[in-house]
Amino acid sequence: MFKRAQAAHILAELLKSDSDDTHSVIIAHSHGANVALKALADSGLKLTPFRVVTLAAPFIHVFPRWFNPSFGSAFWPTLLCVIQLLMYFGSGLLAYFSWFQRAQPGNFEHAMIVGAMLLPSLILSVPITRFLFNPGPPRGISGTESERPWLWRPFRIARAVNYISDTEHGPKILVLRGVDDEASLVLAFGSIGARLSHEIRNVIERKIFIWIVIALPLLDYIVLQMGGTNFAALFVTTVPPIILGLIFLPGLFYSVFGREFAFGSIRCELSANSSPDSERVKVITLPIWDSDILGGLRHSVYNHPYCVPQIVLWLLEEEVLDNLNLKVTLKMLDWKRRMDELIRSKGGGDPAVDGETDELLEGMSNVLTHFVAQSRL
Repeated sequence: MFKRAQAAHILAELLKSDSDDTHSVIIAHSHGANVALKALADSGLKLTPFRVVTLAAPFIHVFPRWFNPSFGSAFWPTLLCVIQLLMYFGSGLLAYFSWFQRAQPGNFEHAMIVGAMLLPSLILSVPITRFLFNPGPPRGISGTESERPWLWRPFRIARAVNYISDTEHGPKILVLRGVDDEASLVLAFGSIGARLSHEIRNVIERKIFIWIVIALPLLDYIVLQMGGTNFAALFVTTVPPIILGLIFLPGLFYSVFGREFAFGSIRCELSANSSPDSERVKVITLPIWDSDILGGLRHSVYNHPYCVPQIVLWLLEEEVLDNLNLKVTLKMLDWKRRMDELIRSKGGGDPAVDGETDELLEGMSNVLTHFVAQSRL
């Protein structure tokens, strides 16, 4: 995410270096669309002359929070897990003690080992919780970003990602998207996984965890009297790691959006939409084509036979191609009508449709070559 913000800054500087009468059309694929729109939003330029074409782009927005989840919700499972790990180390010490002394350790030795593990566990759990999860601070504690940069990390990520596109003075945008392309499915999987992890963790933390802790001693005593398994040991070795994993899972799921979300971003929530929040946007969903069915990547929407024609036709509608003569313009309008009919009524695989599409593509290619040669794009 931070690398994309740097790319947006470079693009913004490049756009500001152009002359005022330059007609700028930005064509961006996938996450490049977020880079382009952020560059325009941060450039300070008048955006109405700009045109942006996005291809199979997920439009990402980050929603940071300050207090939730709280420090305690992540600290206690972390503490129990650290105690568990150190207790394994303590068990090794007890085994060594038994072998060296040729005697079984008594209750005092057990108590000494357990006590010796508690203080290091408390000391280690605080920085581990802060680094891995970065939960919210206690009420009333804030600090500036320069004083506590890690605490402000969710807001730094949001500032690097978010941009304002819903404005009447923003650029006009053409969104070309495919049907269930691979990238959108991966991002949807990450969002669903993160959301489910949040909900399961909340249920365990608020409604189950405390009751397990309260009922554990009584249940453990009853089971031991019946000659059963030590439930205290079972609890310590299973429940805290599960809760800790559920706290860590949202970051892992969100890391499909960017590696910055893997650590220290538990207070971030994300949305990924197939079109931006803007009134000046036109969305076209390209139909499934033969290459999609035969194993081609749908995310490579720029290889779709309708992609280039739709871009050219949209530029014509937006009067960007105003240097074309009237005859060519009328021909383009006829192509637009025929292309719209093809998209509405038919898909790939029909030889008649494929032949007509090839004819349209050839004409579009000639017009586009003429336009690029004469325009100042």
